[in-house]
Amino acid sequence: MSSDTTAPAGPATGDLFPLEAKPADFYSQKFRVIPVIGTAMNPTLRGGLDWAMIRPVDSYQGEGIYVIGNAVGHDFYRAESTLDRTKRIRLWRDNKIFGEDFVTKAWFDEHVLAIVVADVKVRDPRWLCEVSA
Repeated sequence: MSSDTTAPAGPATGDLFPLEAKPADFYSQKFRVIPVIGTAMNPTLRGGLDWAMIRPVDSYQGEGIYVIGNAVGHDFYRAESTLDRTKRIRLWRDNKIFGEDFVTKAWFDEHVLAIVVADVKVRDPRWLCEVSA
């Protein structure tokens, strides 16, 4: 019986808990990172501070946060199926000032641009801008 109690290191990084994904996976054509604009999804996604990693989709993929196209660009919405005979999709934002809406799946599929895969939270905004000496 060995007296060595150290855990084996990860294969490439030497980390105790190696990453499952390679950094190159985040540079894939499948994903994009876009800034959050506005206050509609506060406090979950903070406009002017947070970013969202998105994956382009062209149809409803189940409950989640989606990017929906509109007349002036895009906006973030939570979406869920109503699971009733109307087969509509409920859209709403986390900021309670904004209401909710119910749309058909056909309408949703025509307007959806992407699904949010990950939130990118800015912890220290000083590092996002150029600092001149």
